Amino acid sequence: MFQLTNEQRRCFGLTPVEADLELRALPRSKYDNYDSFVYVKENRIYKLIQSEEKWYCEYSLDETLSEDGVYILPKTAKGKPQKLTAASISKKTRVGMAFEYYRDYNYINFFELYNNTSQQGFYSSYAFGISEAELPDLVEKWCAETGEAELADITEFAARQRVNVKFREGDFFRFRINRKLWGYGRVLFDYYKAKIKGGVTFMGRPVLISFYHIATEDKNVSIDTLCTLKRTPSGYIMDNKLFYGEYEIIGNKPLLDEEKDFPLHYRGDTTMTLQCGPFIKVLENSRSIDWLHEYKGRGVNRGVPPSSVFCNIGVGFYYSVRYSILLECIKQNSNMPYWNQDNAIPEEDLRNPRYAAECRAVFEQFGLNEEDFVKKDIQK
Repeated sequence: MFQLTNEQRRCFGLTPVEADLELRALPRSKYDNYDSFVYVKENRIYKLIQSEEKWYCEYSLDETLSEDGVYILPKTAKGKPQKLTAASISKKTRVGMAFEYYRDYNYINFFELYNNTSQQGFYSSYAFGISEAELPDLVEKWCAETGEAELADITEFAARQRVNVKFREGDFFRFRINRKLWGYGRVLFDYYKAKIKGGVTFMGRPVLISFYHIATEDKNVSIDTLCTLKRTPSGYIMDNKLFYGEYEIIGNKPLLDEEKDFPLHYRGDTTMTLQCGPFIKVLENSRSIDWLHEYKGRGVNRGVPPSSVFCNIGVGFYYSVRYSILLECIKQNSNMPYWNQDNAIPEEDLRNPRYAAECRAVFEQFGLNEEDFVKKDIQK
């Protein structure tokens, strides 16, 4: 079994394995394709490791075992003991730092480092949109690049407790791109709080954000400076990264009209709806314009009905602007790297410059002026 050393754990902010801890292997469940191990001392479980060739995950736990070590004891009087198995222990509440490495079905290696207690991420190659090296090489490289400053940084991060942050439209925030670079963004619209009647339905609590064209080692860029920079096209994400403080609020200014950038949602069958943020217009006894029925893009290939291709309801924990895309946008001083990426969200977004003619046709169908709702400076 591959396992990090204590010196390597220090570089990742993980708790060390003390000499008096006992390593106990757990039988695989029928659904597992990895081995599970727990570190135990005096009937307390302190750490779980899941390991195999394409997967390594390590994080801390705080669970109590029965005297015979067979059952996990409940934390409350109403709970019931559970037999200690690979499946049961993996469902218990994680605490502290977690190290996770995995290879997906496309044989791309991903690595994530996050704090379970604070619900904040420290590094994610998935968010960066890059493939990491094989696990031993990744660990060696990370530790070789860890000096005193990096150790202090990860130690502070590992000690963070959970916070619940109140955010609002117009907030500026900063976020960690990697161990040295910081990015900055803006909260444009809180869709969940708006409670729009007849609007598109998202999962979770979506909030509209965008990133500024900046990646810097400076953690103290002023909001006045940020207001002079180009931004990426807006996109919805779950509110977790703002709510738990991973995206750190650094100031607020009221949004100007020219700073508001909303995705377009065009959907319907016999009744067509066009939505742009809080604005909604409906055409009764209508249908999507003819060109849409001939559309053969990614959405149709995924089984999405033509009338829903440009509904644009994608939302997740990560913004569709991966960090590598952000860096390329900065390099080119353009948002075209975003629009040209192989990603369903920009490919099915009517704001995409490739759909300029189609977007005009949609607005003409509703008798609207496109310039009132689509900001050209944000698009390109």
